[in-house]
This record gives sequence, C-alpha cells and structure tokens, in this order.
Amino acid sequence: MGTTIYQLNYQYQGDSYFIIDGNKGHRLQSDELDLLQARTIQDPLTKGLIPLEISENGFAVSLQYSISSKRPLSSALQEKSISIEQFYKIIFNLTSIIDEGCKYKLNEEHYVLHPDFIFVGENIQDIHLLYLPLKYITDKKTVSEELKGLLVNMIISVNNMSGNGFQELMSLLNDSSFSIGKVKELASSLTSGNSQIPFNSKSMESIVPSSKNTGQKQNNISEEVQVHKGKDSRLVKIMTTIFCVIGIIFMWIYYFDSPSEKLFYICLTLSVLVICVPLMTLTIFKATLANQKRKKQHNFTDRQPNDLKPLNQPIVEVKVDDLPNSQQKTTSLSQEQPDATVLLNDQLILPTKKRHPILERNKEGVIEKVEIDLDSFTVGRNSETATYSIQSPGISRMHFEIVSGEKGYALKDLGSSNGTKLNEKKLESFKIYTLKDGDIITCAKEELKFRMES
Repeated sequence: MGTTIYQLNYQYQGDSYFIIDGNKGHRLQSDELDLLQARTIQDPLTKGLIPLEISENGFAVSLQYSISSKRPLSSALQEKSISIEQFYKIIFNLTSIIDEGCKYKLNEEHYVLHPDFIFVGENIQDIHLLYLPLKYITDKKTVSEELKGLLVNMIISVNNMSGNGFQELMSLLNDSSFSIGKVKELASSLTSGNSQIPFNSKSMESIVPSSKNTGQKQNNISEEVQVHKGKDSRLVKIMTTIFCVIGIIFMWIYYFDSPSEKLFYICLTLSVLVICVPLMTLTIFKATLANQKRKKQHNFTDRQPNDLKPLNQPIVEVKVDDLPNSQQKTTSLSQEQPDATVLLNDQLILPTKKRHPILERNKEGVIEKVEIDLDSFTVGRNSETATYSIQSPGISRMHFEIVSGEKGYALKDLGSSNGTKLNEKKLESFKIYTLKDGDIITCAKEELKFRMES
C-alpha cells in the first residue's frame, strides 16, 4: 500500500534513511543512474538537498537519503497549521533550492514535489528536497503540475488566509511563460508583503472549487439544459401546428376551386388525420415518458422476492420477535455484505448506514469505542489537529495515523517521540503497516484494539 512513487520502490530504514532500491518491479541498476547528477547532489556546495549515499551490490544500486532529524512536510502540516506568511516562505525556500540547482545543471523535473516526500527540520520553513539522479523517470508530472498540487495541499493548513497571493501563484503556474525563477520572485514579493490585492474568496473557489459549489454549478447547468429543451419542444409544437393548419387550408381551397363529392371526403379524411394523428402521438409519447419515470422510481421496491439473488456468503441467523402477525420468525443476513438488501418476512429492508472500523480503548475500566470514519484518522495529544486526542504522558502531539485505501486500512507512525507498536512490534516512522481485525496498537502506556466492525 503506497510503497511506490513514479513506479520507484521505496522504504524507510528507521528514522534515519529513505531508500529507493527498485524501478518498475526490478532492482535499480547502475546504468539507470545519471552519474554526473549523482555526484553533483553529493557535493556539499549544493544546498537544500537531502544528502545521498549510493549503495552498490554488483550492478544493482540503491539510493539512500539521510533524513535523520527530519520529518515529512505533510506530517508537520497535520501537526500544526501555518500562517500565510509561512506558506509564502516555504514556497520561496523550495523554489530557491530548485533555482540554485539549475546553476549546477540539475534538472528541475527531477525533484520530488509531494508533501509526503518533502522533508523539514524543526522549523517548518527549513525545507529539504529529494532529487532523483536518474536518466528517466516514469509517470512523473511536470514541475508546474506538481507545484500546483503542492500549493493546493498546503493552502488547507493556512489559518489566516489574506491577500490574493495564492491566486497569483496559481495563475503563474498555469501561464505558458512559467518558470521557477518567476515563482521564486513572486513568492519573495509576497513574503515581503508587496502584494496588496485584497483576498477574493470567489476567485479562490474558482481555483479550488468546493464540492458544494461544484454541485450547485452542475445543478445550474442541468436546469439550463432543461430550459433549452423545453423551449425547443414548444417551438417544435408551434411549428407543427402551423404547418398542419396551412395544409388543411390549402386542401379546402383546392376543394372549393374544383368541388366534387369524392374530393370532399378526401379533404375531410385528411383534415381529421392531420388533427388527430399528432394529438394521438403526443398522448402516447407522454404516457410512455410517465411509465419510464415510474419504472425508475420504483425499480428497486417493485422487485419480487424471486428477483433477489442469493448471496454466496456465510450466513448468520437473527431472530425477530416483534414483527406484525408473527410469533417468532427468523431471517438470514449476510456477514460479508452488511449493506446488502435482504428479504425479511416478505418485506424489503433497505440498506442501513455504512459501518466503519473502530478503536477500542480501556479508559479507567470503561471500554471507549471510537469510530474511524475518515480516510485519514490521526491520534495524538494535540486536540486541535488530531482526529482523536489522548491526553496521556508520552503521547506525541501527532502520534500515529490510520489511513484507508483500496486494500483496507493501514497504520503509520508520524515520527512520534516514544514510537508506536503494532502487536508488540515497534513500527518504523512513516512506514505503512496493514491492519487486521483485533490488532493491538500501543502508544506510550495506551493500548487500543482495532476492530473492523463497529
């Protein structure tokens, strides 16, 4: 779960090293390295880069980055919010490192600009970047795209948004004349407070739209489409009516010019058809639309019991005592699919609320159950930044994190001072460990049991 970046395999060795040793599923080979770039970033003159050691084993190599006394930017942002001045300063320091590297012929596209892989010291503005001295890097976005993603990730942690600097930065990153030097200059001016344009929340929403605004926009578009459809439909009806009336008029004019009994009946029949056929067609069309609408609304509840397919899952029996017209009846529910619809005494039971895993904590003899209802669930001492706060000695401000992914749930220590244990085994900081039902998570003197069902 999440042990690759740009198809490069990585791992943490304690709190000291971040190691890249594989590429696209195979061991990293020496001929994949750009040796000139590797020597450049190992030179003490290059500032702001994480120190690199290259370990060789035959033709296989591994890149070992020394991250001692450093932590990921993402963890620092989770632990504490930042001011808008700090935000600009981080961008300035980061772009300064990249701009300085250009003097040493380093490729600006080879920096890893993701908050999980940008490292900081005690001061969050003390930025250190990973540089990949490789000839080719797969699935990597351009530096402007990565910077845009980084800015959007960071702006969430800003606690006193003011000015229009964020929009200026995003506009520059979207501009065809973009360059790292220009971003650095803009960040420098913003850090100095030279940008006096007042903050515009509407402009902010245009760059990072909220789900509410997005939904409202979609609804407005849908309403506009429906209005246009209604106008087109009315226009067709009016034009059809006009043509029918004109047709009838011309038929009777022709009849009065050359009256005959046979022509009279022909004109009468055609007049009736011209009037009745459109009316009948319109009636049938409306009835068909109404039926389709009813079918959509009742597609679920109108199904018969025989339409329900059996679930190939283990079955547990549940007794139901209080159903009407029944003494004691039994139904079968699937353990594997708690949200599935089941048949219960000829009645349909609709899906209930989705169940989330829980943490069980023994708090002074009472079992406290905490629902894990977020994709990123953090535990720590800081009640303002942690999802769940534990005020116990030895607990760090941001101690550990439980993350949700496609393969289930996993645990990650956030560089805590006293560490985190999973089933009595101490975890390496920032490394991801898969969680199973019943696992015991230990932090300081606290023990929490991970349960898959609440």
